[in-house]
Amino acid sequence: MSGGCAGIDIVAPTIGLDIVAGGGVDVLDARPAVELLEAAAPQLEIARELRVVELAGVGARGEQGPPGPAGGGLVGPFAFSYGDAPGNIYTPSVAGTITEARVIVTTPFDGVGASLTLGTASEPNSIMATADSFLGELAEFEKPADKPINAGEGIRLSITPGSSATQGAGLIYLTFIES
Repeated sequence: MSGGCAGIDIVAPTIGLDIVAGGGVDVLDARPAVELLEAAAPQLEIARELRVVELAGVGARGEQGPPGPAGGGLVGPFAFSYGDAPGNIYTPSVAGTITEARVIVTTPFDGVGASLTLGTASEPNSIMATADSFLGELAEFEKPADKPINAGEGIRLSITPGSSATQGAGLIYLTFIES
């Protein structure tokens, strides 16, 4: 059943009844629409439970929340593949902490012994060691890191594609919180 009255489109799916604002009407308060529907319901011969989507509070704003931490958050994605040379994937301009690393294998590595490490030049395994991921299958790996990083200090990715590798790729996301 479908019909309309006073700028309201009434759509009756197999379960319940929804009110959908139509005809360019801005619905700021659902009460008039509910009253209209209740008045029209006997004429529409509705024999099902009425389900009304209330739009109370549309356009209203609440209080401003507290400020979040200064800058930071999720950085990436940083794409990698089996033929990449070791190098920096991210260098923050301010000091902070890498709190988590996530590796997503999008194309499994077919080389035997494929692995990666993630860290700094002085501590190459400090964020993610070879045992923290397996590159041979489609998968996602997360590792808490809690690694302080100085401004200008690069996050270095090193990949060992494995013997006879012909494929392999993925993405890396880091969570970086400024100090």
